[in-house]
Amino acid sequence: MNEEHFKNKALAEELSQSLDEPENIGLYYKLAQQEPHDLLRGILSWVKDYSKPERKAKLFFWKLRQERANRELLHESDKEVSEQKENLSRLKELKSRKNFSFLSQLKHGENQNENNSK
Repeated sequence: MNEEHFKNKALAEELSQSLDEPENIGLYYKLAQQEPHDLLRGILSWVKDYSKPERKAKLFFWKLRQERANRELLHESDKEVSEQKENLSRLKELKSRKNFSFLSQLKHGENQNENNSK
């Protein structure tokens, strides 16, 4: 078995014991595989500081859902910012092409005027 398995197992044991749910170690093992360990430990710490003993697991999962929703919002926001930057870059490129086109038309027109005046 690899090192990651042992880390996930240790975290699952820590969560299940701390939340008074040793019978649900499999659930916590799955969470340890799916979620960043620092996030789970942070939520556990928050629960320990905040919670009444009989509601630890319920509060833990409520906070986990909240953190997942926040993470999704941040991801969507980052995606929107990235799209806006890409659009801005395209606009700048189009503007520079238009300026180049305008300048070349202007020069072409000047050359024609010079030829016509000769």
